[in-house]
Amino acid sequence: MKCGSLSRVACALAMAGLIAFMALPAQAKSTSKEKSVESTVSADANEQPVLQSTTGLVADADSGQIYYEKGMHTRMFPASITKILTALVSVEKGSPSDVVTVPQDVVQAQGKSVANIALVPGDTITLEQLEYTMFLASANDSAVVIADHIGGSVSGFVDMMNEKAAALGATDSHFSTPNGLPDPNNYTTAYDMALIARAAAQNPTVMRYFGARTFTLPASALRKNAQTFTTLHKMMKKTAYYDADVVAGKTGWETMSGNTLVTIAKKNGRTLVAVVMNGVNSEAIYGDTQHLLNYAFAQPANPAAEKLAFAQSKTADIDVPLAAKPVQKPHTSSADGGLMPEVLAVTCLGLLICTLVALVCWRVRRRGFLE
Repeated sequence: MKCGSLSRVACALAMAGLIAFMALPAQAKSTSKEKSVESTVSADANEQPVLQSTTGLVADADSGQIYYEKGMHTRMFPASITKILTALVSVEKGSPSDVVTVPQDVVQAQGKSVANIALVPGDTITLEQLEYTMFLASANDSAVVIADHIGGSVSGFVDMMNEKAAALGATDSHFSTPNGLPDPNNYTTAYDMALIARAAAQNPTVMRYFGARTFTLPASALRKNAQTFTTLHKMMKKTAYYDADVVAGKTGWETMSGNTLVTIAKKNGRTLVAVVMNGVNSEAIYGDTQHLLNYAFAQPANPAAEKLAFAQSKTADIDVPLAAKPVQKPHTSSADGGLMPEVLAVTCLGLLICTLVALVCWRVRRRGFLE
């Protein structure tokens, strides 16, 4: 072989190694990304869900068995799913037939420009009507009026909420509002919300409102027209997300929490509770919930599985305010778009070959053998 040919071969090898080095990482990332996208849509109900929401959980409402969880002890802002606890407390302390006078400060207490049914101070309404509208319209003014009636004041009712939460075992939570409007001191976890929802699922009176699909609020002295409300939960009405197994649910959204959703489903004599928090958008929470329900309904009972339990604190940083806790980003691994170990090894080998070939070319050329 001539020296000129040797030069061209060596340079060609160096170039091939360099191209391989540059191409491998890109190909690996592309492959990992495709796998990640495919993994979010599971055709097999036995495959564990891959949630887009930051945290989530699905459990049996009767046995408490947890079928799947993601960050279930991470503190999150609940938004309007807070109202499930408001209903639990008010149903235990009041009567559906209670006639309630709307307080003068209802607008100030609930805030402006939020979901409401335009309750008028001085008007009267029953506790049952307030419960229905709190769930179906997510009416923040209804929640405030309930709190004022049952607790004597909103702050008095909030104390009752925290007592009830602690009694249920939701010890990693703190509630500061009856409606879930933005407040750094109103936080909970997917685990605690599952405990609260489980209690709601076992309370027939709460389920009357929690599971309602439509309700008509009649006119009154200060409300001239009747108003009809339909559930906001898209799995409970004729939408693309409709699921005949879903019997109750509550939506939530506010600027601090993102999208939240609590769902109760029944199938073949089993009742499930599903919670997702901080969903990436309003569509994702329904996809996540459907994956959770499909997966859990496909699983057998497991007496050894972790269960929802009473009065046990699970977080090591329970005294750390939620506002001070940064959102944890998932680490990069071979399952979520990073480079696999074998790809890294091949890449390093390619880089070493490039270096050695380039070094040989340089030394030979310097000694004049290739000219």
